[in-house]
Amino acid sequence: HIEEKGLSQHISLRLSNGLDAFEAQELECIVMAGMGGHLMADLVERAYAQGKLTQYHTMVLQPQSEIFRVRQTVHGCGGRIVQEKMVEDRGKRYTILQVQPGQESYGAEEYEYGRKLFECRDSVFFTVLTEEIQKNKHILQGLMAQEVVSETTKGRIEEIQQKISRGERMLAQWDAQ
Repeated sequence: HIEEKGLSQHISLRLSNGLDAFEAQELECIVMAGMGGHLMADLVERAYAQGKLTQYHTMVLQPQSEIFRVRQTVHGCGGRIVQEKMVEDRGKRYTILQVQPGQESYGAEEYEYGRKLFECRDSVFFTVLTEEIQKNKHILQGLMAQEVVSETTKGRIEEIQQKISRGERMLAQWDAQ
């Protein structure tokens, strides 16, 4: 398509695992989208270890899962999240992070839920958080209704209770703003 449109002098293509085929000075805006958060975090960590994240201006990251891990990795690799947005399209929800060089760290709840989503009072985030709390309460009721509760189930109950508590704290802070 590039050749057909006569753009070969303006566009070059590289097949690469992440940013392996690039030099730091070539990377101004990095976009990674549509992949799992685990893979995305690994690619960012590898690029950082290779010294490729020394001159970029902005990264736009849209992980499909494990967003908490991507947030943690960004911070561990000398980045700060300047903006975060959650969007919904045809019933699916996507989180998009804009990252720039800088130092920043979050608390556990902020890594899980996203400080910037909370600060900008993202309406999709509010819906997701509310639905997650209700879903976890429903799961908790089912687990607690069991006649015999194994040690594994007790651990799961405690985990879900903590998730509900974290979510409700976030909602309480939301209401207090």
